Amino acid sequence: LNLDSIPTQSTEQPGPSQKGPPKWLTKTLESVHPDEIGKTGTRNSNRQNGGDVDDSNSLVDMDVTYDCELNLSTDFEPTSFKEAASHDEWKEAMQKEYDALIKNGTWKLVDPPFGTKPIGCKWVYKNKYKVDGSLDKHKARLVAKGFAQKEGVDYEETFSPTAKWATIRTLFALAAQNGWKVHQMDVKTTFLNGDLKENVFMSQLEGFVVKGQEHKV
Repeated sequence: LNLDSIPTQSTEQPGPSQKGPPKWLTKTLESVHPDEIGKTGTRNSNRQNGGDVDDSNSLVDMDVTYDCELNLSTDFEPTSFKEAASHDEWKEAMQKEYDALIKNGTWKLVDPPFGTKPIGCKWVYKNKYKVDGSLDKHKARLVAKGFAQKEGVDYEETFSPTAKWATIRTLFALAAQNGWKVHQMDVKTTFLNGDLKENVFMSQLEGFVVKGQEHKV
């Protein structure tokens, strides 16, 4: 019997059962210079021993935190009248909207007719931004809860003419082709320029109920 022809079993177990670090990791660690290993622990050592520490990263972190807090405060949009009433900028926005409604003669206070159930209204708050992304203004809009009305009873039809994006892009294309100048404008309370044929009875708006006439609509 020739014992030399029998293969001997390797003592090194491959795979997950192998003890110790794998060969590729051992070679990688051996290739790292000891001085480089020392450098990796310098920052932690200084922090623990109270030595000089580079606080540039800390200052950057602080600036980022400050910017985030600033953006959150300026981008805040209330979801209720109670939230808006606690911020001066939104109170001012509501006052501007109310003044515009009164100036346009949008409504007049009357006693509610017998059997009439007035619809409600609510404030909607939205931030308006400039082209560069910076905040332009705070906009508060008063909207009537028209979903409570019934077609054929409270109104016959609704129509609001607005331009399609295809039309706007066509105008821009013609302006670019012919060298025309394009001017932009903003009309406040645009949709209040239309006249209603129907009588709409709405409750007074929250925060602006006329004193002594609370029962009127």
